[in-house]
Amino acid sequence: MKLPVALILTVFVVGGCAISGGGFNTESDVEAWTAKLRPGLTMDEVRRELGEPYDRQRYPNLGESVLSWFYVEHGPRHMFFNAHFDSSTGRLKHTSRTIDPAWSATQGDGDARP
Repeated sequence: MKLPVALILTVFVVGGCAISGGGFNTESDVEAWTAKLRPGLTMDEVRRELGEPYDRQRYPNLGESVLSWFYVEHGPRHMFFNAHFDSSTGRLKHTSRTIDPAWSATQGDGDARP
């Protein structure tokens, strides 16, 4: 019985490493990131602190560019830590956390659409 549990944990950890671009980020990593990041930092300064993001998006209607890093929260819940930058200045406005929609859709929590 111990072997299947160990195998599942190994697959989860290795899968997490592949998903996050080489690092297995956890909720405690995000707490440390939040403590380091302050509004006004440049995109390059944030990338130096956190490494390369998992995803980059531009939202012209909001005047924002958003960099996102994948992490696993307790539960385990797949999440993104997002850094929102003002498109005109390139400076950090704020950070946020969002549930990975691909993960959420597989959880049957009522939010998934067929």
